[in-house]
Amino acid sequence: MQVVYENEPFWAAPHHEWHLNSSLYHPYQKKTFPVGTIDMEEKDNSYTIMGEGFNVSFDKYTSSLSSYIVNGKELMKSPMLPNYWRAMTDNDIGTHFDRTSNEWRKASLNRSLIDLRVAFDVSCVLVETHYQLPTTTTSITTIRYTIHASNKVEIENLLQPGKGSSDIPEIGMRFELSDSFDKMEWYGKGPHETYWD
Repeated sequence: MQVVYENEPFWAAPHHEWHLNSSLYHPYQKKTFPVGTIDMEEKDNSYTIMGEGFNVSFDKYTSSLSSYIVNGKELMKSPMLPNYWRAMTDNDIGTHFDRTSNEWRKASLNRSLIDLRVAFDVSCVLVETHYQLPTTTTSITTIRYTIHASNKVEIENLLQPGKGSSDIPEIGMRFELSDSFDKMEWYGKGPHETYWD
């Protein structure tokens, strides 16, 4: 992509190029997943979604994704939990962000389950949880897990911060992978900047 001025400024030559980017952009394509069948089993303390070669389990009392087994191998060491805190940078500490946003540090650990809903279809299962977070004014988080028959799991974490809540350090999910995942490959920073400041 090349960007030039339509009406040249007094300080630039005609057709002055002020931005050049060689990234390749693809048109949006709706996600499609292989069609298969999926089944669900409800027990006293869990829901287990089963497909060809995989099982995904949810704890009924905490509503967390607690187990993800593919081809007989457990992928998770700890349950998946919402997370709203991150490590502080020097800039954060200098501006006291670590104190002004402290309410988010343990908000997800002290969450209260409001509601758990499960919708079942032969090709996917939707598990939707609603939590109340103990922030200055109550915040609500909704987490949607869509488990497809292909063993793909899509996760949405939606947060409604309470009115007047402090700045939110991060919105994400946190869990530990099984100890068998002991190698990592880094693909680099990519074509775009990683920090805006």
